[in-house]
Amino acid sequence: MQRVLTIDGDPKSLAQWAYATGNSYGLIYNRLLAGWTDKDAVYGKQTGPKLTVDGVTHSVSEWAKITGTDYKTIYCRSYQGWNDKDAVYGKDQPKHALTINGVTRSIVEWAKISGQSYGLIHSRVRAGWNDEDAVCGKGRKLSVETLLGAK
Repeated sequence: MQRVLTIDGDPKSLAQWAYATGNSYGLIYNRLLAGWTDKDAVYGKQTGPKLTVDGVTHSVSEWAKITGTDYKTIYCRSYQGWNDKDAVYGKDQPKHALTINGVTRSIVEWAKISGQSYGLIHSRVRAGWNDEDAVCGKGRKLSVETLLGAK
């Protein structure tokens, strides 16, 4: 029977986590035997590089989860000297300035104003949602007027 580790709500086998993170199966297994938590065994103790894009800083593994880009791809780009933004997004970067009712702000700013996470808004933009829907949601859980009044 293969052991399944659930990290941040994502269940995978040791082999799947090894592939997803670029760590060897044996390394993860030995960390677990040494008493490490599942998350630390899979991702390490977060001593690796931190990348900052548009004022938001995350580890390589966190950026991989947020963007859906393979961990190894981001890590290798960073290791080869790419700037943080290019390492995370590559050449086909999503736009980071969104305009709603003539007001333009970065995704980071809209996230703070709306209370939505950066990752949620960013994933909506990457999925092709228009700016207003990306920030407010398609069901309009947030109104544009409320957001713009919250300056």
